[in-house]
Amino acid sequence: KRNIVFNILLDTHMFVFIPTGEPCSPGVGTQGSSPGQKPSPQPPKDTSPPGRTASWPSPDDCSKNETYKNCVSGSCAERRCGEPKPDACTLDCATGCFCKSGYFRIKNGSCVRRKYCPKKAPPKECCYLKSKTGPCKASLPMYYYDNNTLQCRQFIYGGCRGNANRFATIEECQKACK
Repeated sequence: KRNIVFNILLDTHMFVFIPTGEPCSPGVGTQGSSPGQKPSPQPPKDTSPPGRTASWPSPDDCSKNETYKNCVSGSCAERRCGEPKPDACTLDCATGCFCKSGYFRIKNGSCVRRKYCPKKAPPKECCYLKSKTGPCKASLPMYYYDNNTLQCRQFIYGGCRGNANRFATIEECQKACK
């Protein structure tokens, strides 16, 4: 049997999962799993210098806007600012501090109410326009923002008229519209 240790860093907490089954079998990635039983994470092996002890996250480590959860799906355990809804839940097992219900994780690692999530500036009005080549016959590669795919795409600009959804570089397009 192979023993492979996976280290996963979630914000400031480290979790170690030790596989106990064959690859692709139920319970791989966690120790103490069997079909129909919730897997349980194992604390990391203490590799601290003598006289110091490694710390495993506990309920005391959580801030006032966090709650301690034991062995939940890490992919759906909490929401982040900028994500309308969490990803589909997976079978992984994460233990530690997660944002309380109604709170969202921000980039600095703290949990805030949605109204305190950083605001992303709305795209300029031109970003909602369709690309327009114009009637002239030049063949100038330009970029426009495709509001259906939410991507900047290249198109050929004829050199006159057209509209404001036209950028010389993909970087200019992304800066203006994403």
